[in-house]
Formats: sequence, C-alpha cells, structure tokens
Amino acid sequence: MRCFHNTFTDIYFHLAAEEYLLKQETDSVFMLWQDTPSVVMGKHQSVQLEVNREWAEEQQIQIARRFSGGGAVYHDLGNVNLTFIETVSRLPDFSLYLHRILDFLKQIGLPAKGDERLGIYLDGLKISGSAQCVHKNRVLYHCTLLYDTNLTALNKVLNPERNIETGVASSVYAVPSVRSEVTNISRYLPMETVDHFKEMLFDPLGMKDTAAIFPDEQTKNRLVTLYAKDPDGNLVPGPDFFDKKHLPGKENEAGWARLYSSVEDYSRLLQMLACGGVYDGTRLMSSTTIDLMRTNGLTREQLLDFPDKGYGYGLGFRTVIDPAAGDLNGSIGAFGWTGGFGSWCEADPAEGLSIVYMHNLIPNDEQYYHPRVRTASYGLL
Repeated sequence: MRCFHNTFTDIYFHLAAEEYLLKQETDSVFMLWQDTPSVVMGKHQSVQLEVNREWAEEQQIQIARRFSGGGAVYHDLGNVNLTFIETVSRLPDFSLYLHRILDFLKQIGLPAKGDERLGIYLDGLKISGSAQCVHKNRVLYHCTLLYDTNLTALNKVLNPERNIETGVASSVYAVPSVRSEVTNISRYLPMETVDHFKEMLFDPLGMKDTAAIFPDEQTKNRLVTLYAKDPDGNLVPGPDFFDKKHLPGKENEAGWARLYSSVEDYSRLLQMLACGGVYDGTRLMSSTTIDLMRTNGLTREQLLDFPDKGYGYGLGFRTVIDPAAGDLNGSIGAFGWTGGFGSWCEADPAEGLSIVYMHNLIPNDEQYYHPRVRTASYGLL
C-alpha cells in the first residue's frame, strides 16, 4: 500500500487527487490530509439545503462537491481526513475500513463505536462520517476524524437559512444529510495538537527516535559517547565534533552525518526492507523498488577495485553477489551498509532476516566484529 501524507490544504486539490488515484492508478493507497475551512457535499446534494452560503462567503469557507455519496461535512485544520483506495475482485465490505479505524482508536485508548451508516461515535457523539464509491474494480472509502475542529463554525455553516418562499426547503432530487450531534477527539486524549494525533496515525514504522536535529536537551543527552583507544588499548572518550551535526545552522549540515537514531528504530526500518517493503501488514515500499536498490550496478572492472569482497553495490547499498568469494554466510541479494564508527545493518529478503548492530568506536574495528555478528545471526535461523 502506498502511503501519502498530503501537506497541501486545498480541498479542490485533494478531491482531484482522490479521483485521479481511484481512476488512473492501480496501486492500493492510503492518504492522510487536511483542509483549510471547507464544506464538502455529497454527489447528490443541494447546496441550498445543506450550506449557509451567506455565512460561508463571509468567513471565506470553500464549498466543494465530492464524487462519492453521503452527507455534507465541514473540514478545517483541526480535523484529519483519511482515504483508502484499493483494487478488488468483488464488491467490498466497506465496514472493514471502519474497523481499521476503530482498531486504531482502540489502540490509543478510545472506546469508539461504529454504526450501520459507518459513522464513528464516542459516548454517543459523532466524531467521524464516511462516504464510499466504486469505479470499475476500484473502491474508495474516505472519512473525517474530528480532532480539534471548530464545532461552532461546523454547526453554523451546515445549518442553512431555509427560504420557504423560494421553494428550496425540500427537493425530491437532493439527498439530505443525516444530522448528528458531534464532538472532538481531543476531549478524550492528552495530546497537545492535531499534529501529535497525525503522527500516531501516519507513522507506521514508529521511528520516534530518528531525526536530524535535536528537539530538546533531553534527546541530546541520550546520544552515546564516541570512544577511541589510547596507546595502551584502553577505551577513552573520542572527539565530539559529530555531535554538532545535529544542531541547527547551515554550518552543521552534512548529508553523510546528519541523522541520529536508535537500535529499535533502525530495526523497524531494516525489517521493513527485509520483508519486501511491508511492515506490520502495511506496504510502505514496492518490492520492485527494493529489488532495484539491491541490484549490483558495478561493472566487472569496477568490482576488481571494490574493497568488500563478495559484494557489489546497488542504489546506496552494498549487496551480496558472491557469498563464497566474501566468506559470507548470507543470501545472494542481502543488502545493507556500514557506519563510520562501527554500525552495521543488513536486510535479507530471502530469509526475512534483518540485522542491526551498533557500536561507537574510532577506528571502528569492523573487520573483527561484523563477521562474528553475521555468523551468530545466521546461526540462529
């Protein structure tokens, strides 16, 4: 599944993107998005019956019509919108998407419940509405999650001033919205902002300790010490010049030494690569991309000068091409990289195995440690 965190905040762009991904693509898609204040109506609804147009114009609230059915909804930057698009062999049970979201809410401590209209409720108050559509063998399910939405604006703009004299109070051709009392998820969670909520929702790898710049002093103090050896072979603190690479400022930028991470975070990344781009049941990279990354691109002449015997080099990774030549007990196509101070990571899709080893030493002595870690890791299979 391709996952998008769409940072645009334009409702017209998002509706166009959904329609394109539904009708022109074949991949499964999950998209997370937000909009500036907007009203989005169902395909068969009347603007006059659903929207307080005069107030919407005064408040510069956009009005748009989506290509799915359902009722009118209000969007702003306090709510989060989710879209699932998939190719199916038969008409799907759309409640499966509802249960995905209910499971997520349960994981973060919210005992939400769904109904037959695929709405989601907390304490009997609505926090999410959804709509669906089918195009050939492709299906789309999208919904809102009210996190910290301006409920005053929502109630005002979705309650039009009905003009009985002009005859727009009812219509046999328009599908009316089903009105429900609503609430915000933020009432039930200790998180500070909607951004924190989005991170929980969209960060499928859960790499919470990986970044370029220290967000606070506590994170900075967690950084491990780089060690060196004195003339007697004892470990002593080494130079700390690399620590500066994680501080703000152009003078500290370095493409080769900018990220910090933890063993746990790296293990998540490597396991995703070892499993062909899938982590915890969600596809984050295509298997074709991973195969390209681990395909040797060096010529025979270049391989003669390559220092790591048994390896070739792909797109940013060294890749095993001849285990016997390198005395490697791994699979052809296993790929990974080493760090300057002794870290070593390798993903083996043939075995579904990932290896992450870290130490912080200068010189790194990787010729001694890495073969032993490899032997022990493959010996556990």
